[in-house]
Parts: sequence; C-alpha cells; structure tokens
Amino acid sequence: MKHGLIVILCLLCWPLWGSQVHSLGEGLTVTDAQIQELERRLPRTTTETRYYHWTQLQTALRWSLNGRIDSGEVAFYNRPSDSNQAYGPGIYMAASATSSEGFGKAAVVFTMPSGTILFDLGIVTQVLGRQLNELQLSELGKLIPFIRHLGVHGDWWLTNHPRNVSRVVFASVHGTSAKWNEMTTGEMLEELRQAARNDGEAKHLESLLALSYYMDGISFYRALKVNPGNPWREFEPQNFEQYRQARRALFEKALKGHIGLSQNDRFGKENTTPDAWIEKQISEVMPLLFESVSGKGDSRRSYFRDEGIRAGGNSEGQTFSATAAQVEVLKKNPYIEVEVRPHPSGEGFLVNYYYPDVFHYKKLKDKLSHELFQELEALDPALMWKNGQMRKQYNQRIITDLLRNLFRQNHGRRVNYIGESVQFLVDLVSIHPFKDFNGRVTRLYYDLAHVESKLLDLPYSFLADLDLMTDIAEYQKILRQGAQGHKEMMAAMLEELMKARAEKRAPNYRDLPALVNLWKALLPMGIPLQADITPMQMELIKKRRFHELFEMIRHPQEINIGVSCKRVFN
Repeated sequence: MKHGLIVILCLLCWPLWGSQVHSLGEGLTVTDAQIQELERRLPRTTTETRYYHWTQLQTALRWSLNGRIDSGEVAFYNRPSDSNQAYGPGIYMAASATSSEGFGKAAVVFTMPSGTILFDLGIVTQVLGRQLNELQLSELGKLIPFIRHLGVHGDWWLTNHPRNVSRVVFASVHGTSAKWNEMTTGEMLEELRQAARNDGEAKHLESLLALSYYMDGISFYRALKVNPGNPWREFEPQNFEQYRQARRALFEKALKGHIGLSQNDRFGKENTTPDAWIEKQISEVMPLLFESVSGKGDSRRSYFRDEGIRAGGNSEGQTFSATAAQVEVLKKNPYIEVEVRPHPSGEGFLVNYYYPDVFHYKKLKDKLSHELFQELEALDPALMWKNGQMRKQYNQRIITDLLRNLFRQNHGRRVNYIGESVQFLVDLVSIHPFKDFNGRVTRLYYDLAHVESKLLDLPYSFLADLDLMTDIAEYQKILRQGAQGHKEMMAAMLEELMKARAEKRAPNYRDLPALVNLWKALLPMGIPLQADITPMQMELIKKRRFHELFEMIRHPQEINIGVSCKRVFN
C-alpha cells in the first residue's frame, strides 16, 4: 500500500519536474519543454569546423595542455565585463586565424564536431514569443550548447557553453604560430612555469629549459642530442636540482624587486646610497646567490675564495691552446696574469693564467685600495707560502676589495646585455670570487639584474670558459645572437609540446630544426651554423675542449708563428 502511494505521488509530480523553469534575467523564464523544442528545431552544422581564439600565452598553454576550458572558467567568461563583450558575455572566437589576434600573443583552436547546434534568432523568437537582449541570449547559451554567429561581423562567433570548448588545441597544430617575437624569454619562462604547476609534460620542459641556463649552450646542445631522455645526467647532475629550485625562487623575488640588485634599468636601488648598495652586494647578495646555487651553508656567509686558482689545469704544465687574437684579449684583461708559449705544432699558443690572489696582484694597482696594495707590496712571498692563515685572509681581502671597486664602477650604469654592462659580466668572472660555481653565480646575478629592472629579454651564455678570451665587442654580438637563438629554440620547444599533446604522442625536442639556432651565437667567431655534429666533435664538447672543436669546424689556415709571437709577446 505504501509503495503504491509513492508511485502515485511520483506520477502526479512528474509534470512539475519535467517543466522546470530557468531564469534568463529581467523576468524572462524558459521551461525545459521550450529548451527541448529549441534543441529540436535549431539547425546544426554538417561538417567539423574550427574557430580561433587569441589570448595570453599562459592561458593558451593551460587550455591546450588540459584540452578544454573547464566549466568554472567558462562561467568567468560568461560574466559581463567590459566593452570587448559587444554582444554580451561569453567566449568570442573567429573562423579566420587572424581576426582576433589583437587580443593576445597566442591562439588556440576550438574544434566543433558535426552536429553542433547553430543559433537562429527567428526560431528562438518564435518559440519564446519575444526577442532577447544580449544578456538573456548568454543565459540561454548556458542552457543550450549553441554557437552564435555575430552577423554584423561575419567572421565572429560566440559561445557560452562548456561543451563547445571541450576540444582545444594550440593553434600551431593548424599552422598558426604564436607571436613569439613579441614575447620576451622571461615572459615565456614565466608562462611555462605557471602552466607547469599541474602538468607533467610542462614540468619536464620547464626543467629542460632551466638546464639550458645551467649549462653553457654548446654542452646543452650535446646533452640533448646524446641523451634526449635524461640530458641533465650529462653535466654535474648532482647540482642541477639545487640550481633549478634556486633560479625559480630567486626569479620570483627579483620580479617583486626584493633582491636589491637593480631598478629602472640601472644597477643600484632608489633611496639607497651607493656605499650602502655596494656593501649589500658584497655582504648579502653575492653570498646569497652562491649559497642558493651551491646548496652550501655557512653561518658567517663567508664564501669568497681564500686561495689562488690557475686556469689551464691543476697540475704543473697543464695549459690550453689559443689563437693569437685570443691571447691578446687575455693579456689585456686587467685582472689576470697570463703565461704564454708557442704551441709545439707551430700553430697557435699554449696558455694558462692566474686569477687574482696574493701572488698575482701586480696588475691590480688601480683596482685595489691604496692601503691594501701597499700591504701586499711589503709582504714576503716566502712567508705567505708558510703562513696559510695569513695567506687566506689576504686573498679574501683582495676579492672583497676588487668586488667593492667593481660594484662602485657599475653603480648607476644601465643593465643591458648588449651595452656597457657586458664589461661588468666579464670583470666579475675575471675576479672569480668563489672557489667554484663562478660561472653560474655570475650569469645568475646578471639575469636577476635584468629581471629586477623588468628587462625580461635575458642574455644567454654559449661560451662558458671562453668568455675571457673574447673581445668585448664580439662578446656583445655573441650574447645578442645567443639570446635570439635560445629564444627561437624555446619557442619551438613550446610549440612542440603543444603539437605533441594534440597528436597524443611524446614531445621530441632533440630533432627540432630550431635546435641549430644555438650555434647562432658563435657566428661572430667565424663558426658556421652546424646542422650535424660528428661523434668526434661531440666528444670534444663533452671534454669541454672548445678551442679544438672550433678549429676543427673552421678548418683554419696555417698560422705564421713568428709574426704572431712578436705581436703577442710585445
């Protein structure tokens, strides 16, 4: 008996449930029956169609990685906002790839399957008995998954329903590239970092691009070629994760202006005296960067090296080869002491040099304080060899004094990797303030100075150990061309990630034609673009014997040792 009453009640209530009322705003309602009639009478597409939507890169990446726009974000677009929503709230799209490109730097494609409902004003007016305004049409679009043609602008369409934006791909899959040239490398990296929060493939690419800054460009090229599945294993992998996390955290601080390197395109900070800024760089910033990159902690933050460093190998007699032009650049460097002799083969020279220390300071008279230089002149070298504690104290004083002088020279100068601040980069490497990690700390300082000044087209190092052997004018060209080549490679990798996602395959970064752009930086040195690197050349890269690599690529003519020696040793 009880069950019979329930059945009767359900039958009596069914008409009420079947005629649920939905508000379209301003007192207008629509019933389920009317919705069903509209869905039955409205026309439908007969073929699969594509529509383009330009937006910011981060948004395009997120949508493409997800393959859809989720309901919550569609609800956001369905709220009235500004004058851009001339036909009411919703997601605007265009049949042409270029019509909406003014709204962002990257495009996605919404694919509408055959049978998608098309809006028809006459049918809607007939069924509902009145014309709807734009807000009411958008409310109706939330209930019925139609796409609405904006007749006045023949290329434009509008949708309000999540179902119509559930098949999203990056537009490069269909031949429409993002406006990479309008984006900085910093912007690309930040957009990828945001997209990588919840996506494994994006995280992989983010780590790969962090690796490209961790290594020099030549070693990165080799690592990606010989070990595409795990390239970070090719170069001090034990330190990479520390570097990756440090770089990310420091970039976030620099974007907020919280490190204190630069402001308004110049080294220094407003409302801070030059002396206070200089001391902050020495006592806080440089130790912070070293600690962050190396993972080494010291309560005193006393990381400046206390012993000398001989470049060219640690054992007696070890050297590296160099051309006459490179030797001349080394000898002009005011910080280092160079030893040179002709190569036994008759081609070029064998070179080693010493970074500043208590035994190699004679060239530093104009860069050290008068008091410290006079003290060093009065020291007995034999005593320095015996008294290790005193030697270490003087070495750290030399480093600190040189840094203080360097920061004083550069306070107020523009931060620009194609301008005068390139000399700062070379000088800081020449001082070699730490026992190790000097290249990474120096490049990171330079990057962060750009970021903190909102200069987000970042320099990119391709030369590693060769930067001291390159004329400053050439070095500027190398940084400029290197940054452009790296940016093009980065853009190609981002597009490959999106294409691979749309095609349901693993990304292949190793074989991208844009990878050869890494070699653009070396054009000023007379080194042509390399489409293929031989196994022997790969081995030279692994051993970081770059001079031999470059000579092998360039096929140099014989060097007149007599003429070269006279120029070098005079």
